[in-house]
Amino acid sequence: MKALNIAWYTLLRNLRDLKSMAEVILIAIITVLILGSALGRAYDVQNISRRKAVFINMDKSVLSERFESFINTEEIKDILEINRVESYESGMELLKEGKVSAMIVIEKGTFEKINLGQEAPIKIYHRKTKTFSSMLVDNIVENFISGANITIAKSSIGGNMEGLVRKDLLQRVPLSAKGNIPRALDYYGVTILVLMIMYGSLYSVDGMGDDYLEGMRNRLFSTPVRLSSHFTGKIAGTVFTVYIQALVIIFFTKLVYNVNWGSNMAQVLFIAFTLAVFSVSMGLMTVMVAKDVKIANAALSTIIPVMTFISGGYVWIRIESSLIDLLPSKLVHTAFFNSIYGEFSGQTISSVAILWVMILLMGIVSVIAGRRRLN
Repeated sequence: MKALNIAWYTLLRNLRDLKSMAEVILIAIITVLILGSALGRAYDVQNISRRKAVFINMDKSVLSERFESFINTEEIKDILEINRVESYESGMELLKEGKVSAMIVIEKGTFEKINLGQEAPIKIYHRKTKTFSSMLVDNIVENFISGANITIAKSSIGGNMEGLVRKDLLQRVPLSAKGNIPRALDYYGVTILVLMIMYGSLYSVDGMGDDYLEGMRNRLFSTPVRLSSHFTGKIAGTVFTVYIQALVIIFFTKLVYNVNWGSNMAQVLFIAFTLAVFSVSMGLMTVMVAKDVKIANAALSTIIPVMTFISGGYVWIRIESSLIDLLPSKLVHTAFFNSIYGEFSGQTISSVAILWVMILLMGIVSVIAGRRRLN
């Protein structure tokens, strides 16, 4: 009961500081509006331009001729320009220079092996980083191979090869990105929420630092309240302070800006709660290790914006690194965006699970550092 009372009065004390509460919420919702409006065009879906690839045919067979006819149909040419090159070396040179997205190679005897029931893949060479263009080439070749396998199976029981190629292998399906990718307002609704919750760690620094390192320290030790009760209550009150701010930001942006928070609000709210716990734990650990409120504040005020920038909080950037993927801001972005737009709930679950492991580790470090300091 003592811990609950401390949590309640910590929450009340923070809520009564209306100026600080309002500043955090107003800064968040104004920033979402400014960035969402100013950078709206950058997140609009653009038309898919015609891409380029090269093709080498070293084989001489009916199927290889059919493949050349297939890649030169109007349906393919609308989205992909595939030019023939005479040598492997010249094709690789174009690929390395970035002038084409992929190189397709049919080696000599490929379709003869297929007719004999042997595996003989059509080879596709990409640049090191796969792009939309290279995946487009993959899909076109896979479509042909799928049709070729069916046609060869038919020919083995008396059919012919004439039906292969053209419209039976291609299907035009209208696509819509609406609701499947974030607009600028949707994107910054998430990233600015994450940034504001992360800054909630400063509540923890000021509250715990004042009680354990500065003015309240001597009075706290003279009370009959156990330190564990005070510690637990203080943390809980601070977590709910940060969480209430997050709830206001989420529902304001949803109702006023029409930010897409997905259909699973319970999951979104749990992710926000997880981040609130993480943020407060990070602030607690920092102040206990630093043993100085000013140093802890300065450290977090530097780390949080840098971590947010690297994670794509201000502008979307892509950095291939497993270490960056483990940054707290990046983990939360992954959890939120997969919950809202993704179909793979496993990524959301794993990201949240890693955050709770980090929370546990920070709690252990905080207790060890706090005991040394208080003793």
